[in-house]
Amino acid sequence: MDQTAAGRWFGLQAEVEVQTPSRRVLEFFRQCGRAVLTLGFSLGEYDPRRFCDIVVYRRSDSFPVLHFSYDTLSGSELHLQRLKDLLDGAEVGAFCDEFEIPKHLVTGNGDLEVESTEIEWVETPSERRRRFWPTLPTV
Repeated sequence: MDQTAAGRWFGLQAEVEVQTPSRRVLEFFRQCGRAVLTLGFSLGEYDPRRFCDIVVYRRSDSFPVLHFSYDTLSGSELHLQRLKDLLDGAEVGAFCDEFEIPKHLVTGNGDLEVESTEIEWVETPSERRRRFWPTLPTV
């Protein structure tokens, strides 16, 4: 990773809805029912409705600076990959400009231990899903 890559200052987290054992069984039967109804032919992958909240956070204190909410997991996958690629390849100033992140949030030399941005997956029960996000501090 480049010394000025945004991934040195910002990390990436995906908060997804936890799937309980009973829900896994229910999803299995739904998939089986769908396979029977379509005679084994599938018009697409079955996408259970599990929310996914994408969070870009500041590595120094884990403060969330960006968040994106999706109702389904499949809807978020492309966006997650794009953000990961941007964090690994974009210069930190350009990343901040693209997402209108105040530059005063970028302090120090970043985390020099980071080789590439890893997506941190966090399973969250639906009742503990964040509905309100903190606002960015101003100068």
